[in-house]
Amino acid sequence: MNQRAYIIFDGSCGLCNRAVLFVAKKDIKDIFLLVSSQSQLGKTFLKKYQIEGLEKSTVILISTQGHIHSKSQAVIYILKSISKTSILGSLLNVIPNFIRDLCYDVIAENRSWFVSKKSCEIPSPILLKKIILK
Repeated sequence: MNQRAYIIFDGSCGLCNRAVLFVAKKDIKDIFLLVSSQSQLGKTFLKKYQIEGLEKSTVILISTQGHIHSKSQAVIYILKSISKTSILGSLLNVIPNFIRDLCYDVIAENRSWFVSKKSCEIPSPILLKKIILK
């Protein structure tokens, strides 16, 4: 059975949507399924893993082994899993977690500044294959 990791993201966040689009395009090994935290499946995961309340402030990753990663640790897991960004993930992993998460929190708090678009990109066939909307 081919197990996949789930990336739970804020579907109403432009920066999050851009990040998810980047992952969908670069995930040639087909490791990740993308789940909006506002979707029924996203809500089910958040409840099952008792991580409700974080869905608007951080990316949450459920690994193929069922481990939960959030904030910078989720980003590093994703980067290390994608061939062309694995070196970046390894380099970021050297930075202490509290510093990475502090940087993550600053970006998350100001995420509307990073993406000024009010509308989202039309999903590509690659993204539609990886995203779960229900």
